[in-house]
Amino acid sequence: MSDQSQVQSQAQSAYFNLHVEGVGYLNRVRTVKPKKGQEFLACTVSALRGSTDDVGYTKFDCKVSGAEAQKIVQMLKGRKTGTPKDAYFYIASLPGEMLAFIEVEFPSPPVVSKLHNFLQKWRPLRMGLPAAELDALGVPRGPKFDKILDQIFEMQLRGRARTPEDRTKALRQLAGIKDEPKKKPEKEKKKRGEKPASAAPAAEGGAKAEPSKQTGGDAQHSKSAAAAIGAKAQAKHAAADVEQKHKSAAAKAKGKSAKKAARR
Repeated sequence: MSDQSQVQSQAQSAYFNLHVEGVGYLNRVRTVKPKKGQEFLACTVSALRGSTDDVGYTKFDCKVSGAEAQKIVQMLKGRKTGTPKDAYFYIASLPGEMLAFIEVEFPSPPVVSKLHNFLQKWRPLRMGLPAAELDALGVPRGPKFDKILDQIFEMQLRGRARTPEDRTKALRQLAGIKDEPKKKPEKEKKKRGEKPASAAPAAEGGAKAEPSKQTGGDAQHSKSAAAAIGAKAQAKHAAADVEQKHKSAAAKAKGKSAKKAARR
């Protein structure tokens, strides 16, 4: 073997690379800050091995060397994802393998909070946007339609437009649809000069209600009826007077006859 081949063999045997392919659990994702040198991202992988009936675990302490993974962690800690809207769209843009990485236990409270909010609050809100209700309002599909949904989503992230009434009101405002005017209850309009109707007749023995004033033909008819009633009353009184006079005359005549018979 030549000297050159021996040197190459020694150089190749100086390093041992381990290539593993399988399934494992990712734990203890952390940032390591050594006294000397630059800080780095590390994690522990519990790799599954053996039969499915009797699974064993082998732990590997790994240094995360991927620049993309480090960039994700720094982005979630920074101000660029400080608002719920920015944090949601950034996390939603990550590929599936990156989501599997950031969903595990993480020591940074801001990152953990954003991940929990994304999974438990923000994503359900995004999936439940009122597209059907916006269709019912007559807004055509297009850029304006998508913009309104994004605005509603941003409002809901801030705690607004959560109830059906508030959501419908916000949709109409964003779409430029005016609210229908509320109908006021109709009130009875009193005509000018009209007086309230006369009170109902009082109970027996109570005060009599004052008669309402009559005008026109009704008044003339009432006068004629009153005149006829008056005439009948006068005729009746006259007949009674005549009858009384006849009785008085008969009584006097009877008295005189009695006196004459007594004298005889």
